[in-house]
Amino acid sequence: MKTISVTPEQAVTPVADPALPQAGSIPAKETEVREEEKDRPFCADYFGVKDWGALLLEPKLDVNKVVQNIVFLEDYLSDKLKNDQMVVDKESFRSVLEDIEKQLGIDSKNELSHRVKRVCGFLKVVKYTKEKEELRKKKFLSILEKQSGDTI
Repeated sequence: MKTISVTPEQAVTPVADPALPQAGSIPAKETEVREEEKDRPFCADYFGVKDWGALLLEPKLDVNKVVQNIVFLEDYLSDKLKNDQMVVDKESFRSVLEDIEKQLGIDSKNELSHRVKRVCGFLKVVKYTKEKEELRKKKFLSILEKQSGDTI
């Protein structure tokens, strides 16, 4: 076996990838950094995400974007529960997430990243569809207003 010696001048210094968020650079709303274990996101508890704090501090560990998806789920479900005037607590999240997983046919034995990705993808489609529907309604109403203005 051949031994290679490297001088300090020849050593390669790792360079941060500008495309990836750096540790500590994620906005507080996205990360929802919670110092106490009881304040972890409800979705992280539901899916059994271990080392939530480590994933937040070192984004490169999160290759499956679990944190990003959990934050989306947490924000979306919190807003949805508030808009529906439901209690925003662990039980409400569990109930909604179990129902979604049941509808999608996701087994709790599946890998964590697979479960999170599927539920997140489903809710992103629901959100996108509702946004498009609202835009269509606004456009339709503006057309009706123009037509009613032309006939008067």
